[in-house]
Amino acid sequence: MALARGSDADTVFRLASLSKPIGTTVVAHQVGTGSVSCDTPVRSNLRRIALLMLMSTQN
Repeated sequence: MALARGSDADTVFRLASLSKPIGTTVVAHQVGTGSVSCDTPVRSNLRRIALLMLMSTQN
């Protein structure tokens, strides 16, 4: 396989295959600390995430 020498706006990187194990590790850590449980609906935390994203764009 040849190595690419440069990248542009259309370059696809293979990072997507890492998103599932990284996300799983983060959630497992949160379950271990008691922040969430395996039965916690994802939507119950999306409001906080949306608010934090909104606050970060205003600063």
